[in-house]
Amino acid sequence: MRPAALSTLALPALAGLAASTVVLADLCLRGPMAWHYTQPEAIEGGVEALLLAAALALAAWRGGRAGLLAGLIVAGLYLRRHHVDLPVLAAWLAAEGWVAWGLRLQRGAAPARLLTAAVLGFALWLALNLVLHALWLARPPALLIALAGFTALGLALQRGLPLLAAARIAFTPLPPAERAAWSLLAAWLLVLMARSNQVIGFDTLWYPARGGLVLAPSGSFFEPLGLVSAVHYFPKLWELSILPWEGLGDLSFPAAQALIGLAGGLTILAHWMGQGGLRGTLRPIALLALATLPALAASALQLKTDLPAWFFALFALDAALRWLRGEGAAQLSWFLLGTGLAVSAKLTALPYLLATAAVLALAFWRRPELRPRGRTWLDSAGLGWASALVLGIGATLVLRTVWLAGVPTIGPEPALRLWLALGFELREPAGSLRWMLPPEWADAPRLAWELLLAPAQLPKIRIGWIGNIWLLAALFALGWSLRAQRPEPGPGLDRWQRAALWAPALAGLWLMFGVGYVSRGSDGNYFVVAVTAAALLAFVAAARRAPGAAARVGLGLALGSACLLQASLVFVAAAWSPPGTRTLDLQLDRPVIDTPERLQRDLKRHRLEGLRARLQAEPHTTRLLLIGPAGAAHLLPVRGESLEHVMASRPEYIAGAEAFAGFLQRSGVGLIAISAHESDAVRAALDQALATLPHEAMWRDPDWLLIALGEGARQRDAAAARGRETAPLTSPP
Repeated sequence: MRPAALSTLALPALAGLAASTVVLADLCLRGPMAWHYTQPEAIEGGVEALLLAAALALAAWRGGRAGLLAGLIVAGLYLRRHHVDLPVLAAWLAAEGWVAWGLRLQRGAAPARLLTAAVLGFALWLALNLVLHALWLARPPALLIALAGFTALGLALQRGLPLLAAARIAFTPLPPAERAAWSLLAAWLLVLMARSNQVIGFDTLWYPARGGLVLAPSGSFFEPLGLVSAVHYFPKLWELSILPWEGLGDLSFPAAQALIGLAGGLTILAHWMGQGGLRGTLRPIALLALATLPALAASALQLKTDLPAWFFALFALDAALRWLRGEGAAQLSWFLLGTGLAVSAKLTALPYLLATAAVLALAFWRRPELRPRGRTWLDSAGLGWASALVLGIGATLVLRTVWLAGVPTIGPEPALRLWLALGFELREPAGSLRWMLPPEWADAPRLAWELLLAPAQLPKIRIGWIGNIWLLAALFALGWSLRAQRPEPGPGLDRWQRAALWAPALAGLWLMFGVGYVSRGSDGNYFVVAVTAAALLAFVAAARRAPGAAARVGLGLALGSACLLQASLVFVAAAWSPPGTRTLDLQLDRPVIDTPERLQRDLKRHRLEGLRARLQAEPHTTRLLLIGPAGAAHLLPVRGESLEHVMASRPEYIAGAEAFAGFLQRSGVGLIAISAHESDAVRAALDQALATLPHEAMWRDPDWLLIALGEGARQRDAAAARGRETAPLTSPP
């Protein structure tokens, strides 16, 4: 290789390696990650993951039936060793069922698109789900049976597995090196699936994975539950969709569905990378650089609502780009429907899609050839079905929030102020939060540095990092363009399509720096739509501007170093769960249902074994208020909420003894659990509030006291019955 070509290759490769090294050093030297990387589960699990990737790459390189069979055996053994094979199979079949139903509703489409079919089938299933909620039949076991029947009937009518068939058609003709690169992406998804057996995030147990207790304990999510925290009044599209899996009692099942959504979003990105001119082995490596982003991959493992919102936002962006390419006015309808589903999953998707909508409105005005002519709304088969389903779903979710909380959305503050000005009233006991703080512009330069290269001091970003390879790729593209390097020949993305992607990217930039957050730097998952749009623009621009094959190899090496760093962070620190997967062994007979066993470590940490056992005898619909660590409330088998969350959303409820007693009565609290390690001041305040309410101490151990409230409370104890003075209820035993 000539010196010029060698330097062209080395410059981006070394820049990418340096950027990754700086972040790793910051997280290990200033941050806490050094311990995580040295744990046996991380080291041996990491070696196993690398061996898996190598084996799948070799099998894909070999190709043919022998290579396919070898790859399936390796993947199957890996999934079985980590006892997540059944969740993968179940989630894949459910996705096949959604696509099958979508294809049935799209009859006459030429050609039928699997992407719109998947969204259409998912919307149909969710609509049926809502019908069961309206009939108060939506307990997790019943929903699981309904999902199984829905899937089986769809596949029987379709007489095939459309996703599997499409994957085989797309993968088989690829050259060996490209097949091997795609297999690395598949290996990462398998590693995430294995990692799901370790990751149980705080938010996971707070509301997404406890729908049977805090969403629809009596079979309907329309039931007023007396809960305060705003998260219980958000749009619940994602929680509704994963509620059936709760009937199996293991978190790996909804995690598998989340990873299906991640794969779907990557499929959309793969299409537009190819359209933009990023092809060959560079495309799967670029996709892997996005799939390993901690902000995205950790969101999937923690069942955060950001992941489905990201997928539907990409679906909407896909439709926007297709309309700008001249594929017909029906794409505008798909954009609006994707926006509705994204916002129904999480409200934070709205600013990004509003920014893109502004670009579309400008294009509508400036490009008359794109305006609708003749039939518009039904220009695409299945669009009428999709419109009806999505509008019905969105309206139902909004009406549910109005019914329970009194306002269409529980936040953020500008929207809540608008609802109150229009005459809505925030209904008790629903609470809101202060979502947005004034920006600190003086802190912006330091914050930018830490977001990109030194995240160790940002509490939530360091486990949900937004990466920096997208910025590096943009700098590579800028540098190569300054050398008067012409873009690689090809259609690429036109200026309107680039503007449609720039809009959410710039909206994310404003949200990063133009809004203040309680946690400095906010959560990385809030910005995944913006980072994805920026990465798509940057990767395509860098690949097209690269001066020759050597520069593209250097870009690939820079992407590869980012993949390794990002994947390692997700592997050791997602949600601060135990690092890695498992130490190496040959045990293949472990049961799939193991979440209860994994939760035992948290029960022991909070010393909740006795309290949990006692509450097993109570109806699961019992309303509990826990005074102690907030996470402890999520581990109990009743409809529990912590006092900490009540204080954050409705501080007026604890403003005094009278206010607190009134809250306990109005919200239907039947039990109070208080930690024996709470301060004397907290215990005294509770005693003062309980003085006017019927109550009794019904159970205690050295760590917790359980108090029953209400007219049916039994005599406190024999001493109280004899009129003797007793110690305050909350005094330690």
